[in-house]
Amino acid sequence: MVEALIATGAPESCEALARRLLEGHPMWGAEAWWFDVDERSWICDGVHSPRRPPLGDHLPEQQRAALTRCLTPG
Repeated sequence: MVEALIATGAPESCEALARRLLEGHPMWGAEAWWFDVDERSWICDGVHSPRRPPLGDHLPEQQRAALTRCLTPG
């Protein structure tokens, strides 16, 4: 974990930060993920996840349009 933090720009003395991040946070827990065979993608049911179903319905219009462009073939 320390190496990953350093690779993304954290200072060399980031061991305390790594320990804190690995402890988790009392305000959230692990969200359920599953693979949707029809969509051929991983879906997350978390409230704050942009990958929750129905995909994109909870996003602001600009982000929904960008998601649609990314997922539309051709």
